[in-house]
Amino acid sequence: MRHRLIATKTLLLVLILSVAAGCAVPRGQEFAEYQAKMKDRGFLRTDPAPPDVPYTNADLADHFQRIAFFTYPDDRDRIPKPITRWDRAITYALVGQRQDQPLVDAFMERMSRLTGLSALPVPAKDANFLILIVQPRQQKTVLRALTKSSARSAARSLFRSIHDCGAVVGWSQSEPSITAAMVFLHGDLKGLYRELCFHEEIAQSLGLFNDDPSVRPSIFNDDDEFALLTTHDELLLRILYDRRLRPGMTPVEAMPIVRRIIEELRPGL
Repeated sequence: MRHRLIATKTLLLVLILSVAAGCAVPRGQEFAEYQAKMKDRGFLRTDPAPPDVPYTNADLADHFQRIAFFTYPDDRDRIPKPITRWDRAITYALVGQRQDQPLVDAFMERMSRLTGLSALPVPAKDANFLILIVQPRQQKTVLRALTKSSARSAARSLFRSIHDCGAVVGWSQSEPSITAAMVFLHGDLKGLYRELCFHEEIAQSLGLFNDDPSVRPSIFNDDDEFALLTTHDELLLRILYDRRLRPGMTPVEAMPIVRRIIEELRPGL
């Protein structure tokens, strides 16, 4: 996936953009065709720990550094960033199509177990993590329902920029702790591709903003080889939220600790 970094006076907003495909056919059909094509090529895999993609502890440390310490505003330049993560409870709400509530609740519970964060469903007006699942004709209604001006602005950015799914994440300039996030999915997404968007956008909104083609087996990769969060990705989240790391740490400060954490999680590998 591609990213855009948007700076404002009070927040840094990372706009996580998906690659836009053409719109010559109805979107539901377009998404289904993309999913079928990718599966035919051996992509959109769902195996969490594939034996054909082994990685050592040194590999995992390198992958963490590539994903946790960078974001990039275009396809040419990556911007270094410190450790960035939530330091408060996540209060989330699903807006729009509600049939995915059980899936979202289950995935948020999984994220809570991996990170130690509290993640509770609340009314949209009280949420710091909004998940919007809407079609273009519903966008004006959703915008009117968002009571906070910052949420409306973020939603407009997503609606203008995103073809299938994406997210915008904000943190304060004084302390790199995430304060808010918004995930958007096009309402016509179905099946595995829809689940992929939930997994990738929610997981990246927890602080692992970058994608890198060398990071496998992972959803933090541009090519959609893996559709769902892997065991490798769960380890990245556990490392990010280890109490020995702090928001604002640079790679020089954090990586010796990261290597110790990895050895504890995977001794001798």
